[in-house]
Amino acid sequence: MVTTVMKDWVKVCGIQSVADAKRCFDAGVDAIGLNLWAQSSRSISIELAAEISQAVKGDGEIVLLTVNHSREDLERAVELVMPDWIQFHGDESQNETSAYGDKAFKAIGLGGMEDAETAKGWPGKLVLVDARDAYLRGGTGMSPPAELAKMVCAFRPTILAGGLNPDNVYDAILRFAPVGVDTASGVEASPAIKDFSKIERFVAQSKDAFKKLELNQE
Repeated sequence: MVTTVMKDWVKVCGIQSVADAKRCFDAGVDAIGLNLWAQSSRSISIELAAEISQAVKGDGEIVLLTVNHSREDLERAVELVMPDWIQFHGDESQNETSAYGDKAFKAIGLGGMEDAETAKGWPGKLVLVDARDAYLRGGTGMSPPAELAKMVCAFRPTILAGGLNPDNVYDAILRFAPVGVDTASGVEASPAIKDFSKIERFVAQSKDAFKKLELNQE
């Protein structure tokens, strides 16, 4: 079931095996990202995504990451994987993302004020902001411009991504006040290889920061 009001949400993206998915949820991660974009070093097939989803169903939320997939391929993926969320990380239109209702959210790379305005106005309950890159669709390890990210987070429920790791996520949550955080390269030992000591620290730092943020807002 899709979370109706996301809060204090920690996502680790780029999971490539059932074992890693289970270890993420055991570490306290709220959601895992399954990346279908073939050009990413973290990509997996639809079939493997479905296997992972079925193996951990009920342990946490599944986010299906798509980049410019055809409607036919995406429909097949959604049918097989049955994700809680669909993260659109390509050049999809507002109509394309809106077709999937509340389970869809758009990832927008922030490079300038126009990107921030796009993020503020995109349909849906949520938006994800990341660093803007001309070639890569997330997972760059780069942070979005601070003032632009802060603007979007203050305007609407926002998932913060881009350059987050166990050493900076605490301060980032307190500074930007997102409803969730997302990491991939920030918790890896090497490209696409997850480091579970980093994941455990990332979760602990995130949850502590979210608790402090709530106290500060009371």
